[in-house]
Amino acid sequence: MKRKYDVEQIQALYDSGLSLRAISKEVGISLIRLAQLSKRGEIKTRTPSEAGSNRRHTEETKQKLRELALVQGFGGYNPNAGRSKREYREDATGKRVLLQSSYEIKLADLLDRLKIKWIRPEAIPYVLDGKRRRYYPDFLVDNRFYVDTKNSYLVEKDKPKLQAVEEQNAVSVVVLGKNDLTEERVKSLFMVL
Repeated sequence: MKRKYDVEQIQALYDSGLSLRAISKEVGISLIRLAQLSKRGEIKTRTPSEAGSNRRHTEETKQKLRELALVQGFGGYNPNAGRSKREYREDATGKRVLLQSSYEIKLADLLDRLKIKWIRPEAIPYVLDGKRRRYYPDFLVDNRFYVDTKNSYLVEKDKPKLQAVEEQNAVSVVVLGKNDLTEERVKSLFMVL
């Protein structure tokens, strides 16, 4: 039976550095047929190390890629990329606490400016979907109000959790979004006249 393809030609093209995909187009053979020839040992393919998959970029190439990425608007160092702001503060008891978002920092600034006492409260246990969990409110204001600062996405996402916390612990949680973090709003919620 006469072969349609010249295996020696395919091997020569492959040995010259062409990929199987390029050979497929050049010779007019399907990738499946090339894989079958390789599997049967009729053509010898490169191992990953021979193919260069373990090569590393030189420092010069890395620098060129960095510069290209910056020109195209990708990458580069951004100290806050993927992270929210974090800052240590002292609460009303003098305890050093970590504020873990720009919303928490802004609310702490407002509460401090208005001389309203706040602390970082202990965890509140609750059960959701049959699992025992713990909820960590952002603030306990004036020993009366549990307060959580959230972006609009988390306000919606965390509704079931907050509802379970409130119902199971007979507490109320005030949720403040970005637009609520104003002096007027904070005064209206927490200052007793």
